[in-house]
Amino acid sequence: MLFPAPIATGASNQQGSCANDIAFIPLAMPSMSGPGAISVVIAMASQLNDAGSLRSEVIGFAVVIAGIAVSASICWSVLRGASKVVKFLGNTGIQAMTKVMGFFLISIGVDMVVSTVIVLLQSSL
Repeated sequence: MLFPAPIATGASNQQGSCANDIAFIPLAMPSMSGPGAISVVIAMASQLNDAGSLRSEVIGFAVVIAGIAVSASICWSVLRGASKVVKFLGNTGIQAMTKVMGFFLISIGVDMVVSTVIVLLQSSL
């Protein structure tokens, strides 16, 4: 997912610098700071409006900011140690993890669709 396999074409295979090009395909970035992460923060913050008192809203916003900080530090730690994980897992392990993470991603998408359909059905009845 992050490093796609080269596409076989009729052109000659270049073994120069392109063979060792490890350019990052922007798949992980949206999960860290893309629309999904931003919408989660907005949803959490919008629920704080129902908190009632100013004190509970301030505590709620502090919890949201702490969650963002924890998430950012986890992302930094994971990216910092990624080379060690790749060496430990090897190619087969990386391929297996890619499939497992793809399954999780599809599961989250299905859950979002099902939840939306349930809310729409409940609101129409």
